Amino acid sequence: MDVPAPPSAVRKPAEFAIDSQGVWSYRGSPIKREGLLRLLSGMLRRDARGYALVTPEQTLRIDVADVPFIVTEWELQGEGELASIRFRTSLGESSTLDAEHPLCLRPSRDGGTKPYVVLRDGMEAVLHRNVFYALAGIAQQRDADGPYGVYSEGLFFPLE
Repeated sequence: MDVPAPPSAVRKPAEFAIDSQGVWSYRGSPIKREGLLRLLSGMLRRDARGYALVTPEQTLRIDVADVPFIVTEWELQGEGELASIRFRTSLGESSTLDAEHPLCLRPSRDGGTKPYVVLRDGMEAVLHRNVFYALAGIAQQRDADGPYGVYSEGLFFPLE
């Protein structure tokens, strides 16, 4: 006979969630108001236990399927080793690709790889496919036999 877990051991689902497509929801209903989404994203923090919306009065845990942000825009200034690449998410978060905000590739569930960039406070954003393809279009090799990648702020970031 199965014994139910004591109430203290049962984790209630978070009221807020962000799915793998970057859609925010409250109690299962998508949040569509951009102003509200930008406000909430500004309150988002990450700690050892995961993600939370933090206000002066309370902290609300938020379930995040992958990462909380999606990079939808990019800007290139300069070229070659003198280039500077700036990313912007769909919610207005932005960062320059550099040592504090590196780009990395990680395995995805479908067997491929997904590109991520660090935004702020250890939180990451996944690059939208169009942004990654645009970066691939300007990629170059640092060494004759090395991987293709992009330069930003004097650093080389491999794309393969």
